Amino acid sequence: MQVDAAVPVLDDTVILSDASWETYQALSADSGPGSGVRLTYDRGVLQIMTLSAGHELPNRSLDDLVVEMVRLLDIEFCSVGSTTLEREDLLRASEPDSAFYFRNAAAIAAKAQIRLGEDPPPDLVIEVDMSRRSVDKLSLYAAMGVSEVWRYKAGRVHMYVLDTNGHYQEVARSRWLAPLTPEAATEFVRARARLTRQSAWVAMIGKWYSDAVR
Repeated sequence: MQVDAAVPVLDDTVILSDASWETYQALSADSGPGSGVRLTYDRGVLQIMTLSAGHELPNRSLDDLVVEMVRLLDIEFCSVGSTTLEREDLLRASEPDSAFYFRNAAAIAAKAQIRLGEDPPPDLVIEVDMSRRSVDKLSLYAAMGVSEVWRYKAGRVHMYVLDTNGHYQEVARSRWLAPLTPEAATEFVRARARLTRQSAWVAMIGKWYSDAVR
């Protein structure tokens, strides 16, 4: 089924209050990779999200866009996908749609498991938000120290960068993948839904990049 990335298809979300960390861990152990479920835990609030059919297209488009941009910029990177990010000491956990390391790419690539607190947080996290209500993931990722978040909501990409006070500020271009802008990223997501050939989409990104750095 082809889904227009510009038209939101809502995910089903259940939010439980006063949930223990042990409850979150038990559910996390039961919902393995490929289950179509994303869990988020924030100090007693547990979000259980069942992904819609329209969720994956913008996520894959943005994930592939990052890979293409790092190739153009010649940046070392490590993709950790939707690896669970947990900080039991903060009582926070999330399964991002996609996550990437740049600064510590080589070290993270050699690890079988990421343990936040011992290991650094990802440099970039992608979140596709198609739910009617959800946990405030920006404050969650800020507490973990994720330096940049891309949020796709209502058919648009928004980019946030962590400031020196530990708060996210919406920005006009990516910190890690400049000159990429939210407007350009949004158009690439929409174009991915229109174009039938991956090569045409990649060529579109390459032309945009050449014009942007000229």
